[in-house]
Amino acid sequence: MPGFIAKKLCPQLEVVPGNFGKYRRESMKFEAIFSDYDEELSMGSLDEAYLDITAYVAAKSKPSTLIRRRFGGECICKLPLIADNSVSPSSTETCSKCGKERKVFEDSVEFGVGRSEIVREIRFRVEQASGLTCSAGIAPNFMLAKICSDINKPNGQFELANRYEDVMKFLSDLPIRKSFRKNTKLRSMDCCIRRRIYSLNPIQESFLRIALGLPGRPSTSDTRRKSISVERTFTPTSDRSVLNEIMEEVGSMLVKDMADAGVVGGRCVTLKLRLSSFDVLTRSVTPKRLLSSRDDILVVMRDVLEREMPREIRLLGIRLSNLQLVNDRLTDTPVSVNFSRIGHLVD
Repeated sequence: MPGFIAKKLCPQLEVVPGNFGKYRRESMKFEAIFSDYDEELSMGSLDEAYLDITAYVAAKSKPSTLIRRRFGGECICKLPLIADNSVSPSSTETCSKCGKERKVFEDSVEFGVGRSEIVREIRFRVEQASGLTCSAGIAPNFMLAKICSDINKPNGQFELANRYEDVMKFLSDLPIRKSFRKNTKLRSMDCCIRRRIYSLNPIQESFLRIALGLPGRPSTSDTRRKSISVERTFTPTSDRSVLNEIMEEVGSMLVKDMADAGVVGGRCVTLKLRLSSFDVLTRSVTPKRLLSSRDDILVVMRDVLEREMPREIRLLGIRLSNLQLVNDRLTDTPVSVNFSRIGHLVD
């Protein structure tokens, strides 16, 4: 909220100077947590991030339980706070900042599998690490997820199903300002309903992409997917036979994802290992041939794994990059042209 609006709503408000050093330190905590779910995350700002959790969702097959710590008593320096009379404290401590007694309430919280539960887990970890709540949106692409993140603020989340019908229903009556953020200009053009955009020829291509849930105008410089990967976490082991079985499973999952994503193969393959010490190793190989099958990939990866043994490993992942895609030769037909071919859908 802008400061001048806050002052009007609360005249007695005291505004203190910002401290971007502290903001950045807190932001680094968030980013460290987010990177456990997507190593290629994009930080939109100090307090905003975009994550692709597809691989993590596929890899997580069992519920997880995390310890929750909340605080009460005279000290209010540490968050999250809890009413003293709701539960009995697990322990007490003296705050090093204010010198007052702080009660510590400790219990556990279980998180299931699937997109919604994993996002709930991420939000929980952020609150435990920083005392700050956050809201989230879950959707088929980043633009839609950004819109969804506003729906259940504060401290909530909203999930949009990854189905065409659900996306179209969600977008059909969404206010223009939610996706275009140019409300005043569009209203001056008498454009308050999304379906009216089609008649505005000079801007229809860009706006149609957004109205259909597509991530903006396609870039002519780089429209290709960079890589595809699968990883799996397990109980730390140095047993070669167990690790080879896990590698075969990961390889099978990777090939399935390649087929689903329209990936023919790749020319660079990378093995990722997280050791029992939580150190991470990555080893890349670029063979002279295209790697397109599970066996092709595993032959290369087994040799790489063997060179790193003996080590106690807790995570194994395979990433294929420098990809060849099924649709490499597709022409870049404007979406407005395709849209005009199905004019019966337009009012």
